[in-house]
Amino acid sequence: MPLSRFAAGILVSVLGLGLAVGDTSPARALSETDMSLMSSSEPAMAGAPVTFTARVTTAAGGPPTGTVIFRADGSNQATATLFPRDGGKAISVGSEHACALTSTRGVVCWGKNGNGQLGDNSLEARSTPVDVIGLSSGVVAVGAGFEHSCALTDAGAVKCWGLNNRGQLGTGDRIDSLVPMPVSGLSSGVSAITVGQFHSCALVSGGVWCWGLDGGRLGNTAVVDRVTPVLMTGLESGVVRISAGWAHSCAILATGAAKCWGSNFNGQLGDGGDVGPRTATDVAGLASGVASIGAGDYHTCALTDAGGVK
Repeated sequence: MPLSRFAAGILVSVLGLGLAVGDTSPARALSETDMSLMSSSEPAMAGAPVTFTARVTTAAGGPPTGTVIFRADGSNQATATLFPRDGGKAISVGSEHACALTSTRGVVCWGKNGNGQLGDNSLEARSTPVDVIGLSSGVVAVGAGFEHSCALTDAGAVKCWGLNNRGQLGTGDRIDSLVPMPVSGLSSGVSAITVGQFHSCALVSGGVWCWGLDGGRLGNTAVVDRVTPVLMTGLESGVVRISAGWAHSCAILATGAAKCWGSNFNGQLGDGGDVGPRTATDVAGLASGVASIGAGDYHTCALTDAGGVK
């Protein structure tokens, strides 16, 4: 039973669908569901047990999003927001810029801005966070890559901005954008995003869609750059987590198995070799029990259900 500690000091158990808020345990919602939940024996106010209701809004198999409303003495005390994790992050650091979600679920970015990766309709570098144009609310996850960025909205749509020389914005062209642009074909149904060097990926109904520079990054047998999303060969369904690195990517299946694809000259795919397959390959020793995975520049790490790291 996953446990989560909120800022108010309430220790709560989240029941039913394996939903976890703000912890590191795996969370997958089986369907869109209303859940009524009780606090544990540590109430926020002495003698006043707190109740709260969570509204989970997500596609089956995807990470949960929505809100939790805390009530005490018959009135609302606080509201917490559920964010997807693993490839759907509230803060993301790219090569020389970073982006984050605000308390209103807007997006701010800061750092280098030579190709518009900050999304503020300028090419000016920023030493403090600036608002991303058109994304002042309704965002559930952000991703920062080499010189482009992407955001996932609560409607399940993906928008990207910045460098687009290899089609990494997914807009159907190779034109850089100083402001967020809709990714072609991903206006709804997306449950997670992840952003690599010159490529991006999204999770849709358990299938992995990628776009941008190929070189094995997009997980297809045809090594061709894509300016719009393409469904990955062998990962058309059953995926619950995704993570993009510099030139490789990885996924976790509903079975708990880890698979990776793309560049492998430093062994970052974990398959025991140094040749990068163009389609997803099994990670040695991680056929089950994987809770989370993170792809870096030239290496990968995984968190197991038992709390270990490999």
